[in-house]
Amino acid sequence: MTFFFSIVVFLFACNAYAQIHKTFIDGGGWPIKDSTKADGYILYQVLLTETDSIWSVVKFDMHNVPVLKGSYLDAQFSKPYGKFTYYQKVVRQKKIDADHSSIDTLIEMQRTGVYNNLQRQGAWMDYYADGTKHILTTFENGELNGLYEEYNSDGSLLKRGNYIKNLKEGDWYVFRSDSTLETYYKFKHGYPISTTEYHENEIVYSAYADFDFNRHITRYLKKAGLPPMKGDVVVTFTVDENGKVSKAETAMGIDPILDKAIIEAVNQSPKWVPAKRNGKRVEQKVSYAISYNSVN
Repeated sequence: MTFFFSIVVFLFACNAYAQIHKTFIDGGGWPIKDSTKADGYILYQVLLTETDSIWSVVKFDMHNVPVLKGSYLDAQFSKPYGKFTYYQKVVRQKKIDADHSSIDTLIEMQRTGVYNNLQRQGAWMDYYADGTKHILTTFENGELNGLYEEYNSDGSLLKRGNYIKNLKEGDWYVFRSDSTLETYYKFKHGYPISTTEYHENEIVYSAYADFDFNRHITRYLKKAGLPPMKGDVVVTFTVDENGKVSKAETAMGIDPILDKAIIEAVNQSPKWVPAKRNGKRVEQKVSYAISYNSVN
């Protein structure tokens, strides 16, 4: 299998002097010696750093199909560390003519993301079988915290919202396949407190940032010289018909100093793409959930 060979070559390329080892694993991912009871196997290298040893691995099923690629901090492969890529086997049938077709078995990415302190951190992406993006989730210390987006198989946005501590918070949007807004929800602590339905004859596009808004907030806060603190903030603001952001205020805060800095950061945001209703730009109030941690 070409893919198998490519991954093995990649492992050698990581460190030409590190030996590649093989161990069989059971259904729980634990190393075992009896290959007849194995659910798969792992090829790994032990990479030495100044302070730690890192087990760089590629996991396969018993049919030599790659399952994941990543690194661990222990020989039992129980402490994930750094970037992980998960794979899925995809069978595709292609029509040649009226009487014939070809069937190919391919390996595609299924999920990518990063582990830190043994927990999922930052943005994780799930993919459809054809490799297009499906679901974006954002984690902090293993909890859903931050932006969530879900896409149709054609790449168009289906849902967008924010989580705080595994609970939906603030504005959530559901879109039609043509990217027009179908339903708008407002959540508080995981419960919907309002719902607005838009009919197909009322063409509505919600306001959105065509830049990394979260990065803008984070960079501003780092420059503000804030004392160490952590917590979750929900900020509301207005995006006018020209895309200018203003009237920011905290709907849920943790500290007056942090709340003030976030309000200033939001009000100094670059312009957004304004909301539209029936082809006309309109003002829209937006709520945004921010998870802040400057303690670690």
